[in-house]
Amino acid sequence: MAPVSTDKLPEISDKLIRHIAKGEEAETIEMLDPHVREDLPWSVIVDVWTSILTDFGELQEITDQTIVPIKGDRNAAPESEALSAKSTGTSVVVSTLNHEAGELMSRIAVSREGTVVGVLFLTPDATDYPF
Repeated sequence: MAPVSTDKLPEISDKLIRHIAKGEEAETIEMLDPHVREDLPWSVIVDVWTSILTDFGELQEITDQTIVPIKGDRNAAPESEALSAKSTGTSVVVSTLNHEAGELMSRIAVSREGTVVGVLFLTPDATDYPF
């Protein structure tokens, strides 16, 4: 499979988050890489999202999307790894999720083929994350 264009990565991240927010199990699971589906089942995703809804309310909008390398910080430009027009490995889309009662940061890891290989929802000031 040809590498996905880096221009498409924010769209992939946005689509996944919106499927989760709408409770669309089949659509969410379809976007996950087959190798992570067992480790990241819908039951875990929906439990986390339900907790987010309890603490922060409904998702209002997704903003400030930035593409970074694995473990990259959205506020620090990558020094040795410039992102090319085509994804050459796993990239991470970092976004701000604006909810009714606060903000979260999402980190959606996307493979070079365009499948989702990791999903994190964190506080905006988090600095320690696995990818």
